[in-house]
Amino acid sequence: MSANFETEIGTYLLFSLGGKYFALAIEKVICIVEMQEIVDIPNSPKLLKGIITVREEVVPVLDIQYKFNQEQSKVTSDTCLVIIEFSSGKQEFEAAIRVDNVFEVVELKISDLKPIPHLNQAYLKESAVSKIASYGDRIYLLIDFDQVFGDSEILEIDSFVQALEF
Repeated sequence: MSANFETEIGTYLLFSLGGKYFALAIEKVICIVEMQEIVDIPNSPKLLKGIITVREEVVPVLDIQYKFNQEQSKVTSDTCLVIIEFSSGKQEFEAAIRVDNVFEVVELKISDLKPIPHLNQAYLKESAVSKIASYGDRIYLLIDFDQVFGDSEILEIDSFVQALEF
């Protein structure tokens, strides 16, 4: 069984945000779209950066830089939106996250994913960083978006966006 674990492969989208490098399991990625205007909604929850339209559907844009206590990045020609699927409780949600740059999709051996050393469990739960991986000359933080936002945060955002749809 350990030999199987050593060779099991996971596929990840590599991206940067706020000068940090992240990896996201590809099965959570619906699509990547060019940066477009994010419509700011007055009196919206703090984690809701705004909304966009993708394939004639309203998609909330979640502010992960706010969630990760990062300063907002400037929009450049490399900035794009990654539409992701994640779950909160028993519900599935789709949302967009703005990233500074998408690098590539890579396959990593599960055995290459390492635990984050010397960090307390409260920090790991708050940041939703599950592991680290070295690829090329960079270290990537693996993000579990099912853990990034709390159930109450997602319910608040989902209720707010549902009320906007007509």
